[in-house]
Formats: sequence, C-alpha cells, structure tokens
Amino acid sequence: MQKILLRPLFLTVAMATMWLALLLLVWLQFRSSSELSVAYEQRLRSGLSAAADSFRFDFQSELSILCRFVQSLSQNPSASPPPSPVPYRVLRFDARDETLSMLDIDSLRWTKRPWPEA
Repeated sequence: MQKILLRPLFLTVAMATMWLALLLLVWLQFRSSSELSVAYEQRLRSGLSAAADSFRFDFQSELSILCRFVQSLSQNPSASPPPSPVPYRVLRFDARDETLSMLDIDSLRWTKRPWPEA
C-alpha cells in the first residue's frame, strides 16, 4: 500500500521540479534577451553618433572650401572653383536595358559605363 502512495508523491515532486526548472529557464532567457537588446541599442547609438560626426566633419570641410572660394571670388572675380577634396560621380541605372551611365560634367551628357568591380 505504501508503494502505491509513494508513486504519486514521486511524480508530483518530479513535476514540481520540472516546473521550477522551466520557470528558472524562462526567467534566465528573458533576462539575457533584455541584456542583449540593451547592448544592441548601445551599439546602434554609437554607430549613429559616429556617422553623424563623420557627416558633420565632411559637411564642414565642404562648406569651408565653398566659403574660401566665395571670399576669393569677391577679391578676384575670375577665380575658378577649387577642386573638390572628394571626387564625385553622378551615376544612373536604366532598368529597361540594365545599363549604368555616368554624367560627364564637362559636356553634361550621359555616357555608358561598365559596372564597377566588387
């Protein structure tokens, strides 16, 4: 008779232990996922801050070049614009025939170009 009573008690204790282990694992999972999300948010914020600083630096350097040109233009009206420190290209993709074209700044015409190498 005692074996019959011990068997349900053992199953009850085993089930209670499994439930406690499950609750512990859920709590640990929730805690680690919140820590990961905080770390990910901090990484995104630092990347955004670095990108904003880079943009600000580039914008200020381009603006200072432009201001110096305007000042020199007021002193010497025949001055030519300074070269840009960053070479720029205007590219256009034509989806109909899948070609890449580049704007020639001097002639203001589009010329077909091969795709750049990866």
